[in-house]
Amino acid sequence: MELASSLVSAIKPDQGHNATPCDEWNMRALVSHIIGENLWISAIFGGRTMADVGDQFNGDLTGDDPVMAYVRSVALAKAVLTPAGLAADYKLSFGRAIRLDYVTQMFMDQLVHS
Repeated sequence: MELASSLVSAIKPDQGHNATPCDEWNMRALVSHIIGENLWISAIFGGRTMADVGDQFNGDLTGDDPVMAYVRSVALAKAVLTPAGLAADYKLSFGRAIRLDYVTQMFMDQLVHS
């Protein structure tokens, strides 16, 4: 998260439409995707189900200030990433999994996008 945070914090307001290595996403869409990952982990580890969340995290999550939206999402994710909670399990679309698996997926996603 720290690497992604440093990169997102360096994005200037006029750079949101800049291209990324992924043809499908500009900078704003990429940041929105990472925000969504952070919000998902916060919601699921916070006790909500996939059905509870639904499509709440679809679309542009950057708002008027993409950097601050990202910073807030990191704070929410970090709040639920406790060592004691990582051994618990949860239900995803493909079945039950331990939280550490989800954290590993999130880490890899943020690493790749960073």
